[in-house]
Amino acid sequence: MHDIIVIGASAGGVDALMRVVKALPLQLSASIFIVLHTSPTSPGSLDKVLNRVDGNRALYARDGMKFESNKFYIAPPDRHMSLEADRVRVTLGPKQNRVRPSVDQLFRSAAAAFGERVIGVVLTGYLDDGASGLAAIKEAGGVAIVQDPIDAEVPGMPAEALSRANPDYCLRLEEVPKILTSLVNGSLHGNRGEMKNKRNGKPKRQSATGARSRLRQEPGPTRDLTALTCPDCHGAIWEVRDGEVVQFECRVAHTYSPESMYDAQADSVERALWAALKNLEESVALSRRLAQYSRERDRGKAADVYERQVKDKEQHAIVLRALLDGKSSEMIKGLDSAERERATRIVKDEAAA
Repeated sequence: MHDIIVIGASAGGVDALMRVVKALPLQLSASIFIVLHTSPTSPGSLDKVLNRVDGNRALYARDGMKFESNKFYIAPPDRHMSLEADRVRVTLGPKQNRVRPSVDQLFRSAAAAFGERVIGVVLTGYLDDGASGLAAIKEAGGVAIVQDPIDAEVPGMPAEALSRANPDYCLRLEEVPKILTSLVNGSLHGNRGEMKNKRNGKPKRQSATGARSRLRQEPGPTRDLTALTCPDCHGAIWEVRDGEVVQFECRVAHTYSPESMYDAQADSVERALWAALKNLEESVALSRRLAQYSRERDRGKAADVYERQVKDKEQHAIVLRALLDGKSSEMIKGLDSAERERATRIVKDEAAA
């Protein structure tokens, strides 16, 4: 029996969800839970959008709400949604993969609570949220469905889920509602989709009992402290390995896939470089003022020192700005005098401002 459907989407997800919801039957013996990446300040109107194409079955979940069959429960903006035996939990919690709500959070909780009853669906979106959660659904005996990356408006999430979760079905969006309906109605039993075991061509599926038995025999997740720091809170980071799934997690439970960790670190580096440029330009302005004060007081040697500092810091600021503008090291070395003069004027103008 498959009566728990969890769906994750990001960029391009509103249109994709509308098309899936519209094509599902009006009476479906399953509870559907949806995570769509949105801005934390979003007014939260996805329920109204979905209800325009499918009656009045969509609503935003509330913490502690008992769920019913044939309803669509949506994670509110800036809140994680997870599942327990008979109710929905809606919590703030640390971000996972740099997002809240997190698809992985929903998928993992569904796998833990309902096992083989779960169908997980990953639709269009950037990066890789949902890939490890879909793998957890597979491990628990559930069914994993991924939108064909070629068919997705943004292929990132489906492509990562396809490569890391070994899904049961890789489908065009228009095929997803048909498969969901067949699985819920019982006309499809087990894993009979397009995704095959590459070694022998047979469907790769095991019962929930077999999956749990194998999990008991295998060692649990390993945690190794790294030299990295959390991009969000700057705490220590552990590398967590669970089978083939690798994640990074800090003490307060900010969680990253390798790809989202790389992306977060890149953002952190860029923020640090911009902060360094601001500090340099402010230091140029201060050194120039001190040189001026020294000249006014006939302290020529001190003024010379401050003026040399101005020149050195201006050159450093020029190089740093060139890096932030995307110029390579060879391009920076080859900056002609005219460009250096222009950059110097920019530095002076911004420092003066």
